Amino acid sequence: MSLLEKINTDLKVAMKAKHAEKLSALRAINLPEQMSDDELTAIIQSAINETGASSMKDMGKVMGIVNKKVAGKAEGKIIAQKVKSLLA
Repeated sequence: MSLLEKINTDLKVAMKAKHAEKLSALRAINLPEQMSDDELTAIIQSAINETGASSMKDMGKVMGIVNKKVAGKAEGKIIAQKVKSLLA
């Protein structure tokens, strides 16, 4: 093995170790578990019924209620897509 190959191998090992440490640290963070699609749909439908929403004009009202109820357990983009599809 040439010196260049040895250095390249050592760098790869070091990079893997560095990324493993970062991954371990990220896993240690206690993020809330993501809500299932069915749970999210039920909450959105409940908010639609609660507000009497019937069109896209009412999306803001529905989003406000849903965002409070899900509290970080679903991404805003996913919520908005689902609200749009249920109000369409």
